Amino acid sequence: MTIRKIGDIEYEFTRKRVKNINLRIRHDGAVCVSAPNFVSAERVDAFVLSKADFIAEAQKKMTAAKPVGDGIREYMKNFTDEQYRKFFMSLVDKYYPMFEPFGIKYPKIGIREMKTRWGSCIPQKGIITLNKLLAAVPKECAEYVVVHEFCHFFEQNHSKKFYAWVERFMPDWQSRRNRLKEYVLY
Repeated sequence: MTIRKIGDIEYEFTRKRVKNINLRIRHDGAVCVSAPNFVSAERVDAFVLSKADFIAEAQKKMTAAKPVGDGIREYMKNFTDEQYRKFFMSLVDKYYPMFEPFGIKYPKIGIREMKTRWGSCIPQKGIITLNKLLAAVPKECAEYVVVHEFCHFFEQNHSKKFYAWVERFMPDWQSRRNRLKEYVLY
């Protein structure tokens, strides 16, 4: 990893085995870019510069976001694994009956603290993993994540078709997702 600067934008640059130039804004506002070996550093700089407005807007949102902070983490240390399981299973049990008629088998539920995502789904193995920190955000946000992960059994991407499934099961998903975006993990 190297630090590069183009215009007013400083970013962490990494070469990876990827097909495209990838840009990510970390929760602390840092700009991270990865690119394949065959793309010149000058082309990466030009790409980053072309995304200046997006970067500025994303960094602005990050500074406005409410971190799921240390105080909440300290409070959550008092939660037992059984309390987490009970909370998350109540959400899964609430929404699973909507998916069962489509042949979705009851998934194995994993619960752990994750640094970069609220949930994940491995459809081939029938596993949904939920971030423990969802217990610290409004319940409607946690419900959105559960439905979102269930919808990955239909579409394993974030395409329009995927969000059509989400809309089908949770018509107010956008407001829930927007509320969840008010929180950052780290």
